[in-house]
Amino acid sequence: MGLFITKPKNEFPETRIGTLPARPPIPAKISLENVSVRFDTRQGQPAALENVSLSIQAGEFVCLVGPSGCGKSTLLNIMAGLLAADEGQAFKDGAPITKAGPDRAVIFQEAALFPWLTAVQNVEFALKTVRNRKVRRERALEQLQMVHLSRFAHSYPHELSGGMRQRVAIARALALDPDVLLMDEPFAALDAQTRDLLIEEVQRIWLETRKTVVFVTHNVLEAVTLGDRVICMGARPGCIKQELNITLERPRAVEDPDTARFAQRILANLKDEIAKIVREESDYVEAERARGRDGDPNRVLYPNAGTMGDGI
Repeated sequence: MGLFITKPKNEFPETRIGTLPARPPIPAKISLENVSVRFDTRQGQPAALENVSLSIQAGEFVCLVGPSGCGKSTLLNIMAGLLAADEGQAFKDGAPITKAGPDRAVIFQEAALFPWLTAVQNVEFALKTVRNRKVRRERALEQLQMVHLSRFAHSYPHELSGGMRQRVAIARALALDPDVLLMDEPFAALDAQTRDLLIEEVQRIWLETRKTVVFVTHNVLEAVTLGDRVICMGARPGCIKQELNITLERPRAVEDPDTARFAQRILANLKDEIAKIVREESDYVEAERARGRDGDPNRVLYPNAGTMGDGI
């Protein structure tokens, strides 16, 4: 009888796995690289922003907070293409930002509606490239419905409350279907009750659309309620001092205890920056008073007054 010798079966045979080509990394929706901005004043070129780098991913809701004059709005204007950096570069989807465009809609503190147009006509203005009037009207009404203003579509701005006007401004921005919404303290001029209502509205709209949002605010509770991430900026020259990921479940409310706890952490960080501004201002005033004691009646006591403040 013959003897057959068999090789043991390899339970884990060697296989040759082909190497897939590496996919190029997906660029951030908005990114800033070493951005610096200086403004010309009578006293020289004080820095509004210095060496700021930031990356914002698609669908992210990022809030910028910081003391007055720290460069929040300047940063937003660079992202919008309304202002060029003196140093560094801003990018959208990996391409340099060189000008404003409909892919980045801006909502300012004031609604900036045309007073001679109704709410629906103001929204239609953003759709002027749509030639079909019926389609244009339907799209405008859809956006007003999203912000719960269908009943007031044919009202003029003076017939609307401040909160309603801002909702029309949001509807007009959404009508462009932008990749990025840039919001510059849109609730600053509103009363607390209306502001809280609009925080809920903006949060609901973001959950439905998942737009990339950059939101500038002084209100820390507002930032924590809305943001996936809160960027804390330091006093002049503006720089990023801290980034905080907000891990709370949505939807959130301003009055939630967890929201308040996150807000306290941010306020503790900002307190030092605000104190820094107060000290600098006190030192400046005292120095100018000392300089003014030489009896020169033509000396201006506060030559920098009004040159840099809110909105920078």
